[in-house]
Amino acid sequence: MDKKLLDVPTSLADITLEQYLKFMKLPDELSEDDRISEMINIFTGLSRGLIRKMTKKSRHHVVLLLTNCINTRTQPLVMTCELQDMKLGFVPNLDKMAFGEFVDLETTKYEAENYEQIMKVLYRPIRKQDAERYDILPYDQCMDLKLDYSKMTMDCVLGAMLFFCDLGKDLLSRMMKSLQEDKQKSLQQGQTSRVSGDGTAVLLASLNLTLEGLIKLRESHFISV
Repeated sequence: MDKKLLDVPTSLADITLEQYLKFMKLPDELSEDDRISEMINIFTGLSRGLIRKMTKKSRHHVVLLLTNCINTRTQPLVMTCELQDMKLGFVPNLDKMAFGEFVDLETTKYEAENYEQIMKVLYRPIRKQDAERYDILPYDQCMDLKLDYSKMTMDCVLGAMLFFCDLGKDLLSRMMKSLQEDKQKSLQQGQTSRVSGDGTAVLLASLNLTLEGLIKLRESHFISV
């Protein structure tokens, strides 16, 4: 096969959210060969007819390249990007997020099918920029923009999701450590009660489950074929 026919992504910047979601939604009951064929079709655009003509060695090589690309373990936060000829910027100051933005993020589950909605909150058109400093369009002014966030590349999407996962893990770990230290201090001073002690234990258990959920989310985009 002419290698020029095949354009294989070599980084997350070469993969769109739309492609990623399409692959992740493939039925579990697909055979290994069918899954490999669908994977190559989705990420390279090669027709299924040409995929069937590929040698086993070529298929294996392409799948290895794609798997290594998707399974990138680290991805820094991408602050600015291009989408449909428009420059977007990541929310420059999370502490100053508007209530509506915060609510939309808080009420959206951090799952792959919701990544597009999350990106709409986090990445918005830049209206003014001076070197590395920039100002983005207010959230309520972005509702009517016809931007297709499914075309956003996975380096931006994954970078943002890993950023929030790591931020959440750090905050939860600190909170759990503080609660444990307070509980131990209270026990040593004899200032605890059965009710408050049980309440702390329940809260710690809840935080631990949340932390486990964030760790699971961080690993959820990795694949094996």
